[in-house]
Amino acid sequence: MEKYGVTGRKPTARQMEVVDAIERLWEECGMAPTLRELAKELGVGSTNAVADFIKTLEKRDMVLRGVPGASRSLMTTRMEVKIEIGTWPWE
Repeated sequence: MEKYGVTGRKPTARQMEVVDAIERLWEECGMAPTLRELAKELGVGSTNAVADFIKTLEKRDMVLRGVPGASRSLMTTRMEVKIEIGTWPWE
């Protein structure tokens, strides 16, 4: 049985959309997206909704913040692994 983060449950489609959007915006901009940029990318009208997604993904160990509370510090754990081995998802 495959494990997924802390909960052991497979991520929802929407959670994966958020993770993919973070990685896509990193690739396009060369830096972590803001909550406002993520909201626009996901078609969500509220940055609070995006913040809730991020909190859930942090609890599931799918997203990290480089500096807690800092702007532009989001990274997915998939990106972290690729950084450690020296490859980026967009190479």
